[in-house]
Amino acid sequence: MADSATAINPKADGRRTFGFDVYNPFSPDFIHDPRPTWNRLLEDYPLAWHREMELWLVCPHDLAFEALRTPKFSMLIKDWEKAPPPVPEDQKTDFHRAAEFSLLAVPPAQHVRQRKLTQPAFSRAVMDQIELKIRDLFREVFDELADRKEIDVVTDVAERLPMMSIARMVGVPRAEEALFNEGLGYNLVRSTDPLRSDADRAAAIQGTLPGFKFLREHIAKRRAAKDVGDDFLGMLIKSEIDGDKLNDWEITALITALITAGADTVLDLYMGAAKTLLEHPDQYKMLRENPDLMENAVLEVLRYSIPGKVGPIPRFVSEDMEWGGQPMKKGELVMVAMSAAWSDPKRWDNPDKFDITRNQDGNIIFGAGPHFCIGLNLVKTQGKLFIEEFTRRFPNAELTGEMEYDYHHFNARRLKKLMVRTNI
Repeated sequence: MADSATAINPKADGRRTFGFDVYNPFSPDFIHDPRPTWNRLLEDYPLAWHREMELWLVCPHDLAFEALRTPKFSMLIKDWEKAPPPVPEDQKTDFHRAAEFSLLAVPPAQHVRQRKLTQPAFSRAVMDQIELKIRDLFREVFDELADRKEIDVVTDVAERLPMMSIARMVGVPRAEEALFNEGLGYNLVRSTDPLRSDADRAAAIQGTLPGFKFLREHIAKRRAAKDVGDDFLGMLIKSEIDGDKLNDWEITALITALITAGADTVLDLYMGAAKTLLEHPDQYKMLRENPDLMENAVLEVLRYSIPGKVGPIPRFVSEDMEWGGQPMKKGELVMVAMSAAWSDPKRWDNPDKFDITRNQDGNIIFGAGPHFCIGLNLVKTQGKLFIEEFTRRFPNAELTGEMEYDYHHFNARRLKKLMVRTNI
């Protein structure tokens, strides 16, 4: 599709619209099985304005790819027509200051600079080091389940490992893990939940502050060390381009982004991997017999299990224009429905089939363009470790059929129970 914008009369309508009668991402029916809805949207409402949610929903793979790459859509919340007022300088906390240095909040030139400086920390070599550091965490957690006839993948494994892994890769001492995991991690995720009340979000922001204090002190201590090391945090500290380095706030913002985005994504990946592989025993057997398919299997789990309800990161229309055949107004909210794009039959052959041998070339599972997920290798590494350990421990595992969804999660079809019979 041509990447061109045409100015329009901002008062003109003529837009394709729909509502909760077509797409209600919070309904139990959708959460249990979103595919009929995605299929209908792809066919009848590929790009349309949701009346009740007041946002544009982008569904087809080609439009999603363009939306992720085009500068026509801003990622700065200040460009939203309903943007909250800025926090006064004298009321800003560590939470607000870290947010100002987020890759999602900085201007384009600063975004490019920060990505270049953070690249070494996400290299394959550093990810290999991280894999060695966190592999024993996976073994420890699964060791606790060694004699269990049934396990809950959610509470016994998935909810524990993501934050523990990030704490380990950042070098958080065991004695401080509770502060990092439960204080900073727990509250960061809840502070970004738009369905919570203002009071709840304010309480969550307040709850992050001890964790932020620890993290800032931890970074400063590592920076002052004689040898900052070659691990993830060490690479962030010493990364340099023409004398330019990341400051402590930029490093803090990156680590908190890993917590709010990376840990949450990986949590759903673990649940999706166990559920989807066990629902397809032929694929589970194939993967056990062909471990070289592991990376492809991780991508296919993410594509097929489609955990999202709406979209991962909001965008905002930068100017009145026509795009995708629809009239858009400056400041309107745009959500890219990645889950629909991953199910688009114009892009994927037989998209409703789970196939770990599927050709994944050209996928947008980790986004596209300037905001392509910098933590791609980290997600792949954690997915690989979970599936390797799960398949090794429970080669004959089966779903018991007992599972429950968290209907109140703001943007994920999040399971809160997934019972598995281990058959050991």
